[in-house]
Amino acid sequence: MKTIALVLLLITVGRPSEAQVWNPLTDFSATDNPTGTWSYGWSEPGLTSPTVLYIPVGTILGLDWWFFDSQPNPTSWPLPAVFRNATGHTVIASGGLAIPADSLVFHPGPLGERSVIRWTAPADGTYRVEGALAAIDADPGNVDVSIRIGSPETPLQIFGELLGTSNNVGFFDETVTLSEGEVVEFTVGVGTVDFFNDSVLVDVAITALPEPTLAADVHSISLASGGTQNLAVDLGAGSGDLVYGLLGSASGTSPGVNLGGGLTLPLVLDAYSKLTLNTSSSSIFQDFVGVLDSQGTADAALALPPLMDTSLAGLVLRHAGIAFDANFVPVAVTAAVPVVLAL
Repeated sequence: MKTIALVLLLITVGRPSEAQVWNPLTDFSATDNPTGTWSYGWSEPGLTSPTVLYIPVGTILGLDWWFFDSQPNPTSWPLPAVFRNATGHTVIASGGLAIPADSLVFHPGPLGERSVIRWTAPADGTYRVEGALAAIDADPGNVDVSIRIGSPETPLQIFGELLGTSNNVGFFDETVTLSEGEVVEFTVGVGTVDFFNDSVLVDVAITALPEPTLAADVHSISLASGGTQNLAVDLGAGSGDLVYGLLGSASGTSPGVNLGGGLTLPLVLDAYSKLTLNTSSSSIFQDFVGVLDSQGTADAALALPPLMDTSLAGLVLRHAGIAFDANFVPVAVTAAVPVVLAL
């Protein structure tokens, strides 16, 4: 019975009737910015500039269009921009770009401006951010896409890829703990070529996780001063007294590790994973192995000392947990939570 109760609490088991989901396409507004939890805007080149909301709204080729016309030109589209195709059919734009029916697309600007689709957390909680960003031009020019989370003024990147002809889709599946008012930003910028052919389709869902199994109190740790990310494991009272362990990865979450029994550990095992298993490093990986209390909870912490290697700036570490039964068979896994090493 204990195992059955535990499995029913896994966040990897979907219970759609209880989970709220936000989608930038279905929630899109052609008249209001912000609209609900979503807003559309742009930022200066790079990943540290604040987002400025788009003001003009218009219709081009039947597409609903939010934009900032940074370099007005009567012969070209206003960019950067976010636009939705709600026409019910594919729209063919300049250069042969095919914009699918019922799709949301964004594009950077000619001066390197990033286009941004922002979601703002309506309440403190743990959220799953999953989907894909896809370059849809026939010859994408290494488009720079990213996901940033945290404070609206200084969000931190947790995902980034260059999308080109050989790799035109970036998939992601992240679980993040946010405070009310913190944001998740999807951004697109000019890649390694120029701003032409940089249209990116956005296919995203953000889901509130009513039963988070692993939550973190901070999103970043300073390299210069060090710091601690406190991790709270919570599998519910039905999982009390099970053995648990936390693992880490510096290489992402996909494809993960098949543990059998329908369970997948959402980490790519690497040298950092081995380090988290080293009990001699317990001052850094505090309580990464232990026994859940009678309520199925445990506290752990990643406590990093100051690190002078600035080349580590921007590195994203992720940690996930495994719970075991009395025969040391995995019976539960948590989602992975990220922490960014920042300057």
